[in-house]
Amino acid sequence: MEKTCEIIKDLLPLYIDGVCSEDSKKAVEEHIKTCEDCKRELEDYQREISAVERQEEEVIKKISSRWKKSKTKALFSGIFIMAMIGILGIAVLCYSFTTRAVKYEEITVGNLSQLSNSNVYFTLKVSEEINAKGVDWFEYKGNIYITLKTNKLQLKQKTVEGDFTESTNNYSRWEFDTKMSGIKNIYLYEGLTGYDDGQAKKTLIWSSNKELTAANTEAETWVKTYQPWGNTEPGLLANTLFKHKNPYVGDISSDGKILIDLRVAWVLGNFKNELQTKSEPYGYTLLFEDAIKKEHQADFDDTMKKYAMCMLALIDNLSEVSWKYTVVDNKQENMVINKITKEDASKLLGKNIKSYADSAAEVQALLYTIGIEQ
Repeated sequence: MEKTCEIIKDLLPLYIDGVCSEDSKKAVEEHIKTCEDCKRELEDYQREISAVERQEEEVIKKISSRWKKSKTKALFSGIFIMAMIGILGIAVLCYSFTTRAVKYEEITVGNLSQLSNSNVYFTLKVSEEINAKGVDWFEYKGNIYITLKTNKLQLKQKTVEGDFTESTNNYSRWEFDTKMSGIKNIYLYEGLTGYDDGQAKKTLIWSSNKELTAANTEAETWVKTYQPWGNTEPGLLANTLFKHKNPYVGDISSDGKILIDLRVAWVLGNFKNELQTKSEPYGYTLLFEDAIKKEHQADFDDTMKKYAMCMLALIDNLSEVSWKYTVVDNKQENMVINKITKEDASKLLGKNIKSYADSAAEVQALLYTIGIEQ
């Protein structure tokens, strides 16, 4: 029996693995039915193998779980990286479309000169590296501020260059009536606020105390053929004045709009008003506060006469305009009073002064005739 048990125990590993012959399998099964010792030996083998299999299964499960987690982590990492790249790309794109002002060193001021109509003319050419995308300008307290705009990143290649027919963002032509508008300075302004905030850099292009050479033929021809940037838009002042014409000189608010349109205070200085509306002839007097030097008196009177004729045309029942001011001559001050009536104006112009208020076109004709616009 003992020998038989030894043979059976040797066969048990093969039996458990299922690799023994059919005769050996039957012999093992018949033997363990009667031999408790061999049966326990078989059960011990089976338990050990089951434990090992469970351990192997747990190891496989852990490896599989880690692999799945690694794949998930890699997937989410990839998604996160792609998202960050996308966000960075969008940020760069948005930044590239963010606007900044073109700097003075990126611009060439050219052809700064005086036209035959006494207006200031110049060109602004942006450097080759910059592609301008817009132009703005505004006026504040007798100063002109010009801003050329561009993107913070230059992604678009410049395609347009200045020629005779072009006035573009990259090559712009400018004309300013400085005399009748009272402009003292023209600046390139490196700000986007639309007003002088005192922070943005501004560089002087032109000042009223600067002597200019006469504009060349090309500039003279261009401004008579095309519309430059600036304050010389044809019909703008005429249409504004026609809109503000009024029937009664006693309407001080409407009178003031005409004086503002003409920019009297900017050009000739501050003044107070004095109306004569008790009886005809109805009159309007401007009392200028600042003294005038003797050498400037003729220009002062000539300019004021032009404004007075516009007032006579646009204020229907106004019959005469007077202006008072002080003249300084050799340190002596003298009061001067000048006046022009509607009859005087009509005689000078060769037609009824009031007829110039019939339409915006007639107002424009008046501005050309008396020299406010040329």
